[in-house]
Formats: sequence, structure tokens, C-alpha cells
Amino acid sequence: MSEKTFRRHQIIYDRSSLCREPVRVVRYTAHGLIEIKDVSGRKGWINPDDARKWEW
Repeated sequence: MSEKTFRRHQIIYDRSSLCREPVRVVRYTAHGLIEIKDVSGRKGWINPDDARKWEW
């Protein structure tokens, strides 16, 4: 299991995605994925290796 490097409610993005939309960390799943939520409230999951901190 990967190390938990992101906090709840932290803004991140998926670097493997074509559109780098900022999303909010909801939690880490038991399978090591990061559960995310976008600005419209849709939930999804991303691999922690592809997650990067959002830089304003």
C-alpha cells in the first residue's frame, strides 16, 4: 500500500488525465486508491501515483 501523502479536503489533480481539473480528496480506500470529488459533486477514484498537488 502506498504512503498517504495527501490530506482530506486537499486540492489535487490527476496528471494522467487529459483535462487537469482540480478535485478534492475525500479519503483513501482500502485498496490504496484516493477517492475524489469534483466541484460539481461527482465522485471518482484515482491512483495515488498519478495524483499531484494543485499549484495555484
